[in-house]
Amino acid sequence: MLAFLIYGSSIVYTQQNAYPGYDNRYELLIGGIQIEITQQFYWWPGYITSIDSLAFPVTFIEDGYRKKGFITAGHDVAPPLFGGDYVDQPTKACCWSWENYIGRAIRREFAPTGGQSDLDAALIRIERRDISPFIFENGIYYYIGGRPDANNRVGIINFTVPKKAWEKQLIVYKSGRTTGLTYGRIEQIDYAYRPYPNTVIYPTLLITRCPPNSQCFYNEPIANSGDSGGPVYIRFLISIEKIGSYYFYDYGATVIGIVSGRPPDDNNFIYLVASWDVKVKERWNDIEWVTCGPNIAYCL
Repeated sequence: MLAFLIYGSSIVYTQQNAYPGYDNRYELLIGGIQIEITQQFYWWPGYITSIDSLAFPVTFIEDGYRKKGFITAGHDVAPPLFGGDYVDQPTKACCWSWENYIGRAIRREFAPTGGQSDLDAALIRIERRDISPFIFENGIYYYIGGRPDANNRVGIINFTVPKKAWEKQLIVYKSGRTTGLTYGRIEQIDYAYRPYPNTVIYPTLLITRCPPNSQCFYNEPIANSGDSGGPVYIRFLISIEKIGSYYFYDYGATVIGIVSGRPPDDNNFIYLVASWDVKVKERWNDIEWVTCGPNIAYCL
């Protein structure tokens, strides 16, 4: 798994720095950006936190009302007893301030130890700030023909079920707080991911940075610690505008996955494993997608 845990105030592990822009404070919450999750059960002098990324916004039903939420990875969220884990963006503010607090993780799905699940996801109830159907993008690597988005964000057009025909054919992108915008090829849509011995998440997407017998266009990790929860999506051009001698490109996204981790034997960070995003609605049938439609102009 790619999230990062801090156990207690006296034990500090080296955490990867955030990719530029991902650890900014966002008044409109969008996919890919950094969050910090603090477990609801903590003790002095220490507490357990994890650094993760947001995936995509949703709405859901609670107490008879439709409310705003956001999806992230489930493996860094404790079972939601007594209100659920606390979530801040980008991190918990100093001195126990609630300045960066955005909500609580009220639902969680992850394979139990020695068991199996088809999803690694958590639902955050957004209590402060608002949600926006976009994914933040910042990076320097794009697949052949790809270019930076003019606004450094892509509009979420829709969500779709992974297809077997994609295997060894389709290039997809990932946005996350540590490695920013990266891309890879789908190798398998029904990969059995084993984050721990005898623990399985199935099916998942297996994505590789460097397909066999092909040129690698970048040598950095496709994902790393802290990218967990970030969105995986098909990126496509929706608009080109020429102003003077410059061209500006706007892209959209069809979301297909939620970053979960990498295979245990991947020591070179060339693989990425992602849960199917459509399993979120199968697990929690009151969930509704939030997109930037109905007119594609809203996605620019």
